[in-house]
Amino acid sequence: MDLYKQVLFAFMLLLAAAQTRAAPEVVIGEHPIKQTDFRMGYFVDASHNLTFDQARAQPFNETGNRTSLGADARVAWYRLILRNASDTDQKLFIHLPHAYHLRSVEIYEERDGQLRQREQLNMNQAADSDLMFRGTLVFPLALPAQQSTTLYLRSVSYSHQWFAIDIITNERRVWHW
Repeated sequence: MDLYKQVLFAFMLLLAAAQTRAAPEVVIGEHPIKQTDFRMGYFVDASHNLTFDQARAQPFNETGNRTSLGADARVAWYRLILRNASDTDQKLFIHLPHAYHLRSVEIYEERDGQLRQREQLNMNQAADSDLMFRGTLVFPLALPAQQSTTLYLRSVSYSHQWFAIDIITNERRVWHW
């Protein structure tokens, strides 16, 4: 029985460590960037109607910034943690290159546990939005020096969850994507 208890204890310890490990974050430095390969979190909202507060309290799984969750994930939440490691405020552009195929996107910006801003975009009414450019969504974000910001993106698809997000610091790169 001692071996069984030791194995069970080791398993529980590994499980606890996996749950408490730090969420993936993207570190932004001094130099202009075009981040197209990084880790972030996702959560599938099977109910299709969780609020922001309910969704942010859920456990998020780790995925890459380009992911496909299939037809059973029509509503998904993505969590992107951005940390400005520089001594300079950074202006970033969060780019969703495949936004055109979504029904809607909501973006929540949180810093220090406080919701800073919320943007909601219904793609059937996106023509008048400053966030849309040729079928892509471009969200400007000011990231203060030596601080972190967490973005939560609620993605609602028509048929299947096919998601991509990039981060850039040079606005001209968005228009020449």
